[in-house]
Amino acid sequence: WSPEEELILTKLTFVGSGASLCALVVTLMLFTVLDIPKSDRTSIHKNLFIALICAQVILLCSSSAIHNKVACTLVAALLHLFFMAAFSWMLVEGLLLWSKVVAVNLSEDRHMKYYYLIGWGLPVLIVTITLASASGKYSADGYCWLSVQNGVIWGFAGPVIFIIMVNIMILSRVVIITISTAKRRSIMLAMGTSPAEQAYEQIRAAVKAVLVLLPILGLTWLCGVLVPFSIVMAYIFILLNSLQGLFIFLIYGVYNTEVRSTVNRIKERRKALNFSNCASSRPSSSVTSSRPVSFPLGTTPSQEEETTNTYTPDPGKEEERTTGQLSIPCVPERLENPSSQPFKGTHQHGKDPPPSGTDDSLPAGCSLHVPMELEFTTSCFPRSPAPQKSHGLVYVD
Repeated sequence: WSPEEELILTKLTFVGSGASLCALVVTLMLFTVLDIPKSDRTSIHKNLFIALICAQVILLCSSSAIHNKVACTLVAALLHLFFMAAFSWMLVEGLLLWSKVVAVNLSEDRHMKYYYLIGWGLPVLIVTITLASASGKYSADGYCWLSVQNGVIWGFAGPVIFIIMVNIMILSRVVIITISTAKRRSIMLAMGTSPAEQAYEQIRAAVKAVLVLLPILGLTWLCGVLVPFSIVMAYIFILLNSLQGLFIFLIYGVYNTEVRSTVNRIKERRKALNFSNCASSRPSSSVTSSRPVSFPLGTTPSQEEETTNTYTPDPGKEEERTTGQLSIPCVPERLENPSSQPFKGTHQHGKDPPPSGTDDSLPAGCSLHVPMELEFTTSCFPRSPAPQKSHGLVYVD
C-alpha cells in the first residue's frame, strides 16, 4: 500500500476506535447503573464490553510504544490478550444463543463459571502458548502487533477464524428458525396476506436478526482475512470493525427493549415521587369550590343554611339573608321590579313581591347580594350537611 493509503487507514482506525470507545463506555454504564434484570446474557454483554474497551484503549495508545522494543512487545501482548478475550466472549454469546434459540434450554441454571473460563481463561492460555513459541520474535517491525514473518500472527488469526466459523453456523441456524417462526406467525395472524407480503415479513425478520447479532458475534472480522487481497476490503474491514462499539451502543443501548423499559420505569417513578411531594406540601384543608368565598365578621359556616331562599316571605328575617352571600357586580341601572328580571340560575315560586324593607335603588359601584347556599367540604370545619329546602335554591357548583 502507498503511504497515502496507510495514512487514510490509520486515521479511519483512530476516528472509528475513538467513537467506539465512547459508545462502549456509555453502554457499559447503562448496563451497570440501570436496574436491568440480572441474567447470564447481561453478564456476558458486560464482559464483552469490558474486553472491547480495554482493547480499544490499548490500540489508541499503541503508537507511543513503537520506538521501545520491550514496551512494544508488552503492548502487542495486551492487544493479543484483550482482542482474544473479546472474541472468546463473542463465542460465549454464540453458545448462549444456541442454547436459548436452537436447543431451547429454558432452565434457569447459571453457567457463568464455565463462561468465565472460556471468556478469560482461554485467551490467557492462547497468549501464553504464543509467547512461549515465538522465540523472541513476538511483535512485528514498525507495529506493536503480532509478527507476520515467523507465523506468530496465527496465534490470533487461527482461534479467530475458528470462532467466526462457529458463530456463522450458529447465526445461520438462528436465521432459519427466525424465518420459519415468522412464516408461521404470518399464516396464523394474517390469513389473507399475499405470498409477497409473507415473503417480505420473513426477509425483514431475517435481516433484523442478522443486524442484531453481527456486532456481538464478530462476523465482520471475516473481512480481515481478505484484506491482503484488496485495498477495498481493507477500507471495509476498518469501517466495520472500528465502529463495532458504536453498533453495539445503538443496538444494545438505544434500541434495547430492556434498557428502554428500565428508563421508562425510572421516569414514571420520578413522576410519582414529584406528585407525592406536591401532594404532601399542600395545606390540610381546602375548599372544593373554585370560587373565593368569605363570610362576614362574626359569622360561621353553620349559618349558611339561613341564606338558601332568594326571596323570603317573612320580612322579619331580612337581616339574616346577609350571611353567606355571593357578591355579584350589579348593573348600573335601577331595578324597579326585581321579580320581572329573574337572575339566571334562580327559581321562584309565584310572583311574590319583594320584602317591604328592600331598597330597589342601587348606587353606582355597588354589589348585588344574591343569597346562595354554599356547599363545600373541608377538613378544618367538619359539620353536618345543610337541610334541603323545597323552594328558591341556588347552588354553587
